[in-house]
Amino acid sequence: MKSKIRVAIFGVTQTAETMIELIAHCKMHGPTRGNSAYEMIGGYEVADLQIAAVFDHRPNHRNKRLTDMLLARSDSRKLLTPSERQDLAAMTTLMPTDLRINPLHTSTVADGVEELQRVEVDVAIISLPDSVSKSTQETTANAAATICVESGVPFINATDSSIATDPEWRQQFLDGNLPVIGDGLQTQCSDEYISQMLADLCDRRSIAVSGWAGPVRFQPHQTSTTASKWSLSAHTTGNTKTTIEVHVHHDQQPSSASNATDCLRLLAVASEMGIGGVLEGASSFYARQTATHIEPDEAFNECESLAARRTCDTILSYNNTTTVTQV
Repeated sequence: MKSKIRVAIFGVTQTAETMIELIAHCKMHGPTRGNSAYEMIGGYEVADLQIAAVFDHRPNHRNKRLTDMLLARSDSRKLLTPSERQDLAAMTTLMPTDLRINPLHTSTVADGVEELQRVEVDVAIISLPDSVSKSTQETTANAAATICVESGVPFINATDSSIATDPEWRQQFLDGNLPVIGDGLQTQCSDEYISQMLADLCDRRSIAVSGWAGPVRFQPHQTSTTASKWSLSAHTTGNTKTTIEVHVHHDQQPSSASNATDCLRLLAVASEMGIGGVLEGASSFYARQTATHIEPDEAFNECESLAARRTCDTILSYNNTTTVTQV
């Protein structure tokens, strides 16, 4: 076990910035309920994450100091108190003050590999703005995945591009004995989570689900909040019809950032245990798209097992475990 988990960020997005803020918040105040699902994963707290390298595909971001960008956007900080917003120097303790944003493109893969190896990155994550085109997203995600495979770094794909669900990429990470989570990251209170919980509740209570409607997603005017609504139709004893309607309103970016801090620590632990390939259970628990359907209880059990540095049925079934060490 290391003293810190050194992280590479691909994409200076609101998710990435909020994740950095969350790490700073935990360093200043310690872990608090609601900031992440796990206070401790394999001995690592959120505050043990350390930003070591940053990349971005946009030309106007290249070679800028990350701390300058964070300070320039201090008004958007959601977790820090007003006094802490006035003194964001605390954030610079997370990274070298001269940490600059590297270019991310297919033509800069070799430089990216060299940088990750130079600063000894342990895990990496990519997230991209919703505004980027599908082709740019795929090109950028593939470049980041290539850098990680060639430098031997575990990877989280928080974009909708197919990495963890793509057969060729899955095999590359398996061959490299590198754990990976993806594709896309759910929020803490996502439609997927809520539907899983309701479906599990209905099953446990012998309620026959007859249909789902939705989700219908929309964004309220001039807000950063995403909203969705959907309904579940079911029948109980005596063929009594029951309808459950759900309305969810939340800000996606901070909530995704919380899940990212969990996934980064799960990857680090899996890598230290010698586990390679897509973490199917963790992906089912945290990601929006997965290649393998894992039941909610099994997915949660995999996260619990990794947090305790143990293997479980899903890891033994889907991952390269020839060099597994349970610490």
